[in-house]
Amino acid sequence: MSKFRCVCGHVLNTSGQIPNPDEWLFMSDVEFAEYEGNVDGERLYSKFGRAYVCPVSGHLWIFHDPSQTDHPAGYIPLAPTREPGAQKAQGDS
Repeated sequence: MSKFRCVCGHVLNTSGQIPNPDEWLFMSDVEFAEYEGNVDGERLYSKFGRAYVCPVSGHLWIFHDPSQTDHPAGYIPLAPTREPGAQKAQGDS
């Protein structure tokens, strides 16, 4: 799959631009510990799970299994979103 549509209608691309601004990579801390001191970048990269954050609605779409190519799990934001990594404004909680 090279793209999919968020419930808000925005199309998220899973291929193309590198780095992909909508793609996030993840793995558990336990899995990461297996690579400590012996990091093979390509092997490590292939083990990451993929997640996509919709820039329009903030929905999170997760491919939990690195080999999975269809049907990501969708998660709805609980609060209004802000840009990932953005600093909280003074007075935000």
